Amino acid sequence: MTVRVKERVDARLIAVRIPQAATDRRRRQLRESARKHGRQPSAERLALCNGNVFITNAPETLLTPKESVVMAHARWQIELVFKLWKSHGRIATWTARRPYAILCHTYAKLLAMLIQH
Repeated sequence: MTVRVKERVDARLIAVRIPQAATDRRRRQLRESARKHGRQPSAERLALCNGNVFITNAPETLLTPKESVVMAHARWQIELVFKLWKSHGRIATWTARRPYAILCHTYAKLLAMLIQH
C-alpha cells in the first residue's frame, strides 16, 4: 500500500478486531450522535465499529499488529495530557515577541505542567 501526501510513502494497513463490549459501546455512541443530528448511521459506519485500523510505515519486524495497538493506546494517553496542558496550562500561547523569550516561556510552562501533573 502506498500513501501519498506530498511524496510517496510505503505503509502498512493494520486492522484489529476489538471486544464485543467495546463494539457495542461504539455503536451506541454512533447511534446517539446520529440521532442528535437527526440522522441514522450508515451500515458502513456501524461495521467500522468492529475494530481499529492503523496505518504505519514501520516494518512488521519492528512493529507487530499487537504492538501497534499498545502504541496507539500509549499515544492516545499522551495526546490527552498535551490537550490538558494546552487548555489549562496555556503552553501553546505566549505574549513575548522574541523567539528566545517564546522558547523560554514555553519551557517554563512545560516544566510547571510536569511539576503540577
